Amino acid sequence: MRFRLITANADTWPVTLMCRVLDVTPAGYYVGIKRPNFRRLVDDDRFAPTIRRDFEQHRGKDGAPRITEELRALGQRLNRKRVERLIP
Repeated sequence: MRFRLITANADTWPVTLMCRVLDVTPAGYYVGIKRPNFRRLVDDDRFAPTIRRDFEQHRGKDGAPRITEELRALGQRLNRKRVERLIP
């Protein structure tokens, strides 16, 4: 969570300052963002609002398979399991 916050605000605040405030070492931050799981978390943050909106738009009646189909029709490459995990 802290790494995502730092990445999201890197253009506004210096990374070293944010690391100090969030009690993270700059070296730990730079190593952390190179991990494969970090990209997954960033992608989850990008897709979650769309998935939640679709889920709420259909009043919770559409499950992960149908939402996955809708997102694929829009050109998003998502796995059904990821959609399941991100449904509220």
